[in-house]
Amino acid sequence: MAQVLVASPAIRTISLDDATRKFASLLDEIVERGEEVIVERDDRPTAVILSFTTYEEVLRLRQRDEQQRAAALARLMALREHVRARNQDLTDEEVEELTSRAVHEVIDDMTREGLLRFERDLQP
Repeated sequence: MAQVLVASPAIRTISLDDATRKFASLLDEIVERGEEVIVERDDRPTAVILSFTTYEEVLRLRQRDEQQRAAALARLMALREHVRARNQDLTDEEVEELTSRAVHEVIDDMTREGLLRFERDLQP
């Protein structure tokens, strides 16, 4: 399910027709003021115009999030191997249960720390 985030009141919304007519001046305003502008088509948000500096920030945040996810996965895999190594006398089912519990604990911790968010938990 796709999530639609609502822009804050400070973000201006403009129709596609207005954006087309005023494109050059709109770009100047965005660059000078560091604004973001939502462009609507048929009264629906369709695109966002933002400065290149802001775009670079978005890319940095996206990369950081990807790195955090990769690090979390690596920690989970290491934890799984650690549990298996410590509990070689357990059955495969017992190992899977312990691993599952540990993974859920790590996910809960990361969620509490704000390192992980689930789409279902975000406000509409």
